Amino acid sequence: MINDTIQKIFAATRGGLDIILDYYPQAEECVGKHGAKFKIREEERTPSASIREKDGKWRVTDFGDSGHEMDAIEVCKLEERISYTSEAIALLAQRYHVDTRICAEINKPKISQRDARPDEVDGASDFSTREHFTAEELQLLGPLVEEKHCRDLGWSPVAMLRYVKNRKVTEVCSTDHYPIFARQCTVRRDGRDDYFYKIYQPWYIGKDGDKSRRFSYMPAGKKPQHYVNGLIELKRAWQEWNENERESWESDSENERKPYKDQKLEHAFLCSGERDALCLRSLGYWPLWLNSESDEFMPDDYREVMKMVETLYNIPDLDATGIERGTHVALKYLDVRTIWLPERMRRFSDSRGGGAKDFRDYIGIYKDKGGIKDLMELACPAKFWTARPKKDGGFIYEIDTECLHYFLGLNGFATLKDDTQKEVQYIRREGWRVKKQTPKDVTQFLIDWCRQRALPREIRNLVLNTPKLGSASLERLGEVELDFTSHTATQQFFYFQNSCVEVTSQGLRDHKRKNPMGCCVWEQDMLKHNYRNGEDLLQLHIDTGDDGQPVASVTVKDVEKSPFLCYLVNSSRLFWREELETGVDGLATDEERQAYRRQHRYDIAGPLLSDEQRREQQLCLLNKVFTIGYLLHRYKRRSRPWIAVSMDYKVDEEGRCNGGTGKSFMFKVVSDMMATANFNGKEQKLTEDRHWLSTVKPYTDLLLIDDCDRYLSLRTFYALSTGPMRVNPKNQDPYEIPFESSPKIALSTNYVIPDLDASTLRRLLPVVFSDYYHDSGGLDELARDGRPDVQQYRETRTISDDFDFDGDLLTPGYRESFWEQDLHVLLECVRIYMALVERGMKILPPMKNILERKHIQDMGPRFEEWAVEYFAEDSGRLDCFVVRRLAFEDFKQFAHQQDLTPQRFMQMLNGFVQHCDYLYELNPADIACGQKRIMRRPTVQLAGVTGSVEMLYIRTRKERDRLLQQHSQSELPW
Repeated sequence: MINDTIQKIFAATRGGLDIILDYYPQAEECVGKHGAKFKIREEERTPSASIREKDGKWRVTDFGDSGHEMDAIEVCKLEERISYTSEAIALLAQRYHVDTRICAEINKPKISQRDARPDEVDGASDFSTREHFTAEELQLLGPLVEEKHCRDLGWSPVAMLRYVKNRKVTEVCSTDHYPIFARQCTVRRDGRDDYFYKIYQPWYIGKDGDKSRRFSYMPAGKKPQHYVNGLIELKRAWQEWNENERESWESDSENERKPYKDQKLEHAFLCSGERDALCLRSLGYWPLWLNSESDEFMPDDYREVMKMVETLYNIPDLDATGIERGTHVALKYLDVRTIWLPERMRRFSDSRGGGAKDFRDYIGIYKDKGGIKDLMELACPAKFWTARPKKDGGFIYEIDTECLHYFLGLNGFATLKDDTQKEVQYIRREGWRVKKQTPKDVTQFLIDWCRQRALPREIRNLVLNTPKLGSASLERLGEVELDFTSHTATQQFFYFQNSCVEVTSQGLRDHKRKNPMGCCVWEQDMLKHNYRNGEDLLQLHIDTGDDGQPVASVTVKDVEKSPFLCYLVNSSRLFWREELETGVDGLATDEERQAYRRQHRYDIAGPLLSDEQRREQQLCLLNKVFTIGYLLHRYKRRSRPWIAVSMDYKVDEEGRCNGGTGKSFMFKVVSDMMATANFNGKEQKLTEDRHWLSTVKPYTDLLLIDDCDRYLSLRTFYALSTGPMRVNPKNQDPYEIPFESSPKIALSTNYVIPDLDASTLRRLLPVVFSDYYHDSGGLDELARDGRPDVQQYRETRTISDDFDFDGDLLTPGYRESFWEQDLHVLLECVRIYMALVERGMKILPPMKNILERKHIQDMGPRFEEWAVEYFAEDSGRLDCFVVRRLAFEDFKQFAHQQDLTPQRFMQMLNGFVQHCDYLYELNPADIACGQKRIMRRPTVQLAGVTGSVEMLYIRTRKERDRLLQQHSQSELPW
C-alpha cells in the first residue's frame, strides 16, 4: 500500500518535480538545462545545487551539503525536518490530493446466491479459511505484522462466508481488494474451553458510509455479552512463562525445598481494536481489547490482569471518544499508565479518509519499533501519591508532582493560555463546560475526592499540607488554548445544561451530550436550563414580488404556547388602537367586543385590520425575529456589520421619551443567551473614556448599550462594528479583538437616530416597537395640554399585565414548560435568520413612522409652527427662489434663537419639507445644478448686497405632478 501511494504521488506531481519546485522555486530556471546550478541557501556566493530527471523521477543534488542525490520525498523529509519516510508520504499525499482511501467500487467482495440444500437451515452461518495470509493482508493489518503474530492471537484468513436466509444461501468471497479475517475466541464454560468466532471485514462499507457491521460473530448466540479479547492468550503466555521460570528455579540447587512463587509478566497493553492489537503483538507485547467502544473494562477484568502483569498500559484512540474512554479508564484504575498518541498524528488521514487516530495509524506513519519505548516512558499513572513501607510497619506517603499534575489534567484542571491577561488563569473543563478556578478550589477538589474514596488520613493530610498545591507549583499545570467559537457561517451551537443544540437554516438538531465542534463555553454563559425539543411556532414564507425580488413573511401558530412569542407579536401590533379600540367599538354588543379581544389577544393579523395593516405588522414581527437571529448567530461577515437599534414606532414630541414599550426587554432576553458586556447609554461621555471597553473579553458575544442618551455619538460604534475592537483595560496592556471575533453591537434608544439616511441604514438594523405596551400618563398629559393629534390611552399596559400568571417572563420561578418553548422560539429565530441571509435578504421594519419621527426631531418644537405660516401653500414662497438669509432671520426673531446656526436652520427646514404633505423637495438637484447651494441674484434690492446670494427653493407636489405631465420620464432631470 505504501508503494502504491508513492507511485500515485509521483504520478500526480510530474515525477516529483512539482514537490521540488514548491520547496525550491528558484530551481525552475535549471529544469532541463544540463549542468545548470541554483542556490538552496541565500547566503551562498555560488549556486551549488542541481536538478535532473532519472528513471521518470526528478532528483536534487546539493553539493554544498551532503552531495547526496535526493528524490522529492527525501527533499520533503529534509525541509520539513521529518525523520520517517512514511510520515513524509502521508503529508505529501494529503498536500497533493492523492486519494489513499478505500473505495466502495474497488474494495468489495465477490457475492453470489444459490438455493439452500435440505441440510442448510435458515439462520445458519459458517465460513471457510485459507492456509496462509497474503502479503497484502498482513500489510493491511500492520506494517510489521507477520503470520505468526496473527496465529498468536487466533486470526485466520477467510476464503468464504456463508449465510442462510429465506431458503437462500449467500456466499461472500474475499478478494485481493476485500480481505476477510476470522478470530477464534475461547470461553471457559462448565470447566472446559468453548469457542466462538469473530468475523472482521475491514473494508466493509454499508449504506451512508456505515461501517458498524465490519464485525460479526459465529455461531449465533455463542458470544458472551462481555468479553475481553486477548485475556485467554495473555493467561496462556503467563502460565507458559511461569512454567519455564519454575523449571529454572527448581533446577537451581540453592532453591531446594523453597516453593516457587508465580511471577508477573512485565506488562500488557489495553488497546482499542483488532489492528492495534496485532501491531502491538508484532512488537512483542501482549494486547487486550474489547469488542466495542461502548463495552467497559470491568474491575474483575482489571484484577485478573494485574495478577499476571506488573504494569498495564492503555492506548486509547486520539479522537474525542477515545480521549473520553481513556480518561475514564485512567481515573477508574489509578495504576494504569495511559499512552497518549502524539498530537502531530492529527495532520494525517487514515484509509477511510478520516483523521489518523489509533495505534495502527501511528505504526503506519512512523514504523519505529523503539518509538513505543519513549511513549511508555512518558506514560503516567493517575495515582498522584507514592507509598514506601516503613521498617516498623505502615507507609511513608509522598506526592508525585508529575502524576499530580497529570491527575488534575485528567479531571479537567489546567491553566488557560490568554495573552490578554497578566495573571495565570486556572480553569476546569468538563466536556464543553469551562469554569474559572483558584488554587483553593483545586485543593478542595482533591480533598473531597480523597474523602469520597475513604483514603487513609495520611493521604488526606498530605493533600492539605503539601506546598505542591500552592500557586507557584500550580502555575506549571498544563496550559491549554481553548476555542470558544460556537459557530460557522451556516451553524450556531447553543449549550444547555444537558445538551448541545445545532441550528442551521434547515432546522434544529439536538446532539445530547456530544459536542460536534469540540469547542468550549464558560459555565456562566451556558443556558441555565435543560433543552427539550419544542414545537415550531414560526413559519417562514418566501415569495416572489412584482419586481422579481424575494419577499419574506412569517406566520404564527399556537402562539399562546410561548409567552415570549406573545410579547413579540403584541409589541409588533402597530395598529392595535385601530383594531382593539376603534375597530372593536364598531361591533354590535359588549359581549362581541369582549369575545373579539379574548380571541385575538395575541394576533398579528386580526380580521378587523386592513390587508396593508396586517402586512406591516407581520413585517414588524419578522424584523424582530430576524434581528434576534442576527444577534444570536455569532458568525460575523464584513458585508453584514450591522448595529441593532431598538426604538419606538409612535410619533412623539422632540425630546420626549417613550418608555415602557418593551424595547429593552427583547435585547435583555438576547443578552441572557450570550456573553454580554452591558453599558449605560445615558452616559453622554461613555465612549470618551479610553477604558470604557475594559469589560469586553475576547469571548464576549454582545456589546449592549441600553437606553442611549439622545446626544450619545454613534460614530464610535460604527467604527467598532466594521473593524477590530481595541480594548484598553486599566492596569493592563491593551489588546485587539479581530473583527471576526469581536462582539456584535445592540443599542436601545427613546430617540430617532440622527442622520437616518440610506448610508446610515446600511450600518444599522433598526427594530421598531409599537406602543401596545404603554403608560397612560404620557399621552394623557399631552392631550390635556391641547394637542389635537394625541389620543388618550384607556389604560396602562405592561408586559406582565398581558399574561395570566404571576411573575415576569423568563425570570426565576417561570414555568418550566414556558422556558422550554420560549428557548425553542429563540432558536427558531436563528433558523429563520439563516434562511433569509442565505438569500441575501435584510429585513427592515416599516420605516414610515421612524422617518416621520426623525423629521419632527429635526424640526424641533417651534419650527413647524413658524414654517406652516412662512411656507403656507398661498405664501408665494413655494416653487420659487427665496433669499435664505431673510427666512433665516425671520425664524430667529420668531423663536428668539439668536444663537441658531445656518446649518441647523437648514436641517430644520429639510425636516419640515419631508414632513409636510404638500411639499416635495428642498433645493432640487436640477435647480441647484449638482451644487449644495443655490446662488442667484435677488429680484429685490437688499441692503448691502450687490451680487448673488444664497437662495432656497421648495418644490411642491403639485409642481412635481405638473412637470410629470409636461415631460416624459426620460426628460425629467431627476
